Amino acid sequence: DIDGEVISVSNLPYYITTPLIFKFLENENCKSLTIMTQKEVAERIVSKENSKDYGVLSVTIGAVAETKICKIVSKKMFTPMPKVDSAVVKITKTENSVNYKTLKTLVQKAFSMRRKTLQNNLTNNFLDKETFLKICKKLNIPENARAENVSTEKFKQFSIILDKLNNNN
Repeated sequence: DIDGEVISVSNLPYYITTPLIFKFLENENCKSLTIMTQKEVAERIVSKENSKDYGVLSVTIGAVAETKICKIVSKKMFTPMPKVDSAVVKITKTENSVNYKTLKTLVQKAFSMRRKTLQNNLTNNFLDKETFLKICKKLNIPENARAENVSTEKFKQFSIILDKLNNNN
């Protein structure tokens, strides 16, 4: 358990980067995380919709934090030299009204099968079709959209609506 505000700066082993970021996002006391990670992971963290790097990581982080690549670090800067370049990324949480657990579940379901439509992914044991279509209409999301074409802001709004629906039941 962490008491008080936490700001973390770290050079992470690359294999624990994603799980650590999700732990950071789950903890309300953690306000800022600056990490050096694999360049490709950093690019996924800051990516926007309609790009090949856009996915669970970028949407989940982008909905609750601001992200920025501060510096690219060449693999030549290390001894022994790794196979990949690195990047320093800063993740700073923002004030928001999103229930992180609802958002994370929504995004994971939405991207569960990347080439399928949002409707196929979300109405498969998660939402009924009628609710899905109502939310899409309200947010002006085409019913045949794929997750990679929906903005982080729309995912954020979608999760807020879902939360309100779940709290009313």
